[in-house]
Amino acid sequence: MKSVIYEFDPVIYPFKLLVTKKFDKEEMKEKYRAVNAESKIVPITDELETDGTVTARLLNLVDNNDKMYYALILFRPRSIGCGICTHEAVHCANAYLQYLGLSPAKAYDDESYAYLAGWVSNCMWSVLVNEPEKMKGVKVE
Repeated sequence: MKSVIYEFDPVIYPFKLLVTKKFDKEEMKEKYRAVNAESKIVPITDELETDGTVTARLLNLVDNNDKMYYALILFRPRSIGCGICTHEAVHCANAYLQYLGLSPAKAYDDESYAYLAGWVSNCMWSVLVNEPEKMKGVKVE
């Protein structure tokens, strides 16, 4: 199975968002490395494994070639709704702020945080409904 991943560029932040509902574990391991809770770059191991109960998951990644930082959201389309999109969008916004050395409490106002979370949620939804181009999503080859 070949991965189908869409890349979204938030423009004002130094990282990209990846969203997928179909991925190949080995292909992902070849292209990316994980960023763990201590902000260390490590090989992807069991982060891509799910036991069937996980509907969506956020992974912080670094591309093996260009060292670009990515937030990757994996999800199972049959079980996704607005609540799951919002939940993962908040995790993603937190990851972006942490990457920038901020926390939601230290963000200057919650409006910028809300815009970032809303943008992530819209990107997820566009992939879910097979219209990633509406959010300028580009298929990763």
